Amino acid sequence: MGAFDHDGTLMGFATYGRFREQPAFQFTVENSIYLDAKYRGKGVGKELMKTIITLAEHQAITP
Repeated sequence: MGAFDHDGTLMGFATYGRFREQPAFQFTVENSIYLDAKYRGKGVGKELMKTIITLAEHQAITP
């Protein structure tokens, strides 16, 4: 999932997936967010996180 500014420049991206396939980790999701330093503190990361949480919920990755 990428976030782009009005000029089409990539500001950052987020990924997510199951942490481990073992039963003990069935409700564990690993996520990563990477942002260009000049876009930090502007809410971009927060919006990326909200988006990947919603996507994970729709894919039944979260409890």
